[in-house]
Amino acid sequence: MCRCSVVNSRVMGWVAFFVTPHGFGHAARACAVMAEFLRQRPETHFHIFTEVPRWFFAESLGDHFTFHKTASDVGLAQDSPLAEDLDLTIERLDHAPFRDPMVIDGLGARLKELGCSLVIADISPLGLAVAAACGLPSVLIENFTWDWIYGQYPGAPPGLRRHGLEMETIFSRADLRIQTRPVCQPVAWAVTVSPVARRSRMRREGVRRSLEIPQNE
Repeated sequence: MCRCSVVNSRVMGWVAFFVTPHGFGHAARACAVMAEFLRQRPETHFHIFTEVPRWFFAESLGDHFTFHKTASDVGLAQDSPLAEDLDLTIERLDHAPFRDPMVIDGLGARLKELGCSLVIADISPLGLAVAAACGLPSVLIENFTWDWIYGQYPGAPPGLRRHGLEMETIFSRADLRIQTRPVCQPVAWAVTVSPVARRSRMRREGVRRSLEIPQNE
């Protein structure tokens, strides 16, 4: 049975979604995926594991989710929006939750208790590690992953590249890998799709009115 078939045959009403908190772009894409899921399968309920604020998901998903504040990812430690701290990033990666068997086993047991039948991760390695440990099918949604960032980072110290190699193994565990254009590092067995965004809920004229922009400007 192919990887896609494994995922499709196991999807039921409760889905765990692990979202990186590194910016809101990944959370917005996750909202788009979940909203479309709900449009096609209204009975679905999501358990969202992330440090992205709960309100961000509520605006798109209403009451169709349960929020679990979880350190789902490390990403890059930053001193400012344009300045990364690579030494602190390595230190955090050394103690990351996805490297802790107790954290992984605990979350795996929690997903089983919640009745989740599928794990989706928007570049959170923790979600994929948990899915592999507890035997649940997993989906990775990405247009880049951290192993690519760490491996390509100019002048990256050896510790960062080491973590990149470790995370490459974690990301390869996904049963289904969906890459959204523009893709940074194409993977042969992945499914490639157009950019994913939330459906518009307001017409162009309404957006202009709300922003007080004249219609002819």
